[in-house]
Amino acid sequence: MTPTKWLASHLKEWYGDYAPLFEPGGWCWCISNPEAQRVLREMIAELHENFGTPPFFHIGCDEAFGAQSCPACARVPFGDLALKHFAGLAEFVRSRGARAMMWHDMLLDKSDPRWKDFVKFGNETTAAILDLLPKDIVICDWQYSYGNMKESRKNWPTMGYFKEKGFTVAGCPWMNYNAMKLMADHLVANGCFGFIETTWHHLLGKDWELMYMSSAHAAWGSPVSHGVSFQRSLRLVGTDMKVDNYLEAISITRSPLAGGRTRRSQCEVMRL
Repeated sequence: MTPTKWLASHLKEWYGDYAPLFEPGGWCWCISNPEAQRVLREMIAELHENFGTPPFFHIGCDEAFGAQSCPACARVPFGDLALKHFAGLAEFVRSRGARAMMWHDMLLDKSDPRWKDFVKFGNETTAAILDLLPKDIVICDWQYSYGNMKESRKNWPTMGYFKEKGFTVAGCPWMNYNAMKLMADHLVANGCFGFIETTWHHLLGKDWELMYMSSAHAAWGSPVSHGVSFQRSLRLVGTDMKVDNYLEAISITRSPLAGGRTRRSQCEVMRL
């Protein structure tokens, strides 16, 4: 399993003792704050240790909207702030014997016409730091067809771009089922690192079952068949790893919700 933590943004539900370490909007960490940097490294160390010191750690760093809104951060060019933050977290992960993984979107200039119709949320200054970032970072390129989940495309130039820059690249779909097998084929053809299915907040009802089955078939290069039960597919996990008990090959974490319901952890990873 690979632990992940949003270490730049997505902080709306974190108000409380940590609020003074956030940007005014409450969505991003104040990455120029030394105390925030200390807390983030403490979180990495604790999670990495609790997950059994795995070889990878995902630092998040996507959708950093409003990341330069406080007076301290506003005095520094955003590209400089981002470089110091991303590279610093990667260095800390490396010091623990692991490789950092991060989302791609802040590393693409949203005004660059090359990335029209692809996910990109950076600007010219953040895109410029790509050549300066440590090349051992695994870039996780998430492409969800901009809400058109029925879209079928066969080429993702952003993934090739990061690979040409010297990075290890993983492609990451969501519920864009028609594109999953095509994306997996694209990744294989371009010698990329792997295929990561994102599930996010759609883990109730049948969505999670469809996501897991579709992405697993795509990753294995086989046609998607929803006529096979999920339980049967789950029992095949790990067969090529000589795992006798399929529960050893997948970890499912549950946490209580209101009304006694449970939810599946966003961190779960099938070790295929």
